Amino acid sequence: MVLEADLPAEAYEALVALDLSVFRQGPVHYDRQRGRWRSELDEWQQRQG
Repeated sequence: MVLEADLPAEAYEALVALDLSVFRQGPVHYDRQRGRWRSELDEWQQRQG
């Protein structure tokens, strides 16, 4: 988990409810534009199929 110093309150609220078992690899960070926690490595691997 990457916890940046200036994370918005909604990021922490989402983190409390987050099911960490959906992530296979880290780091996991909060994407402010998408408004959700994500792992770019997991997404890349899914695209590779």
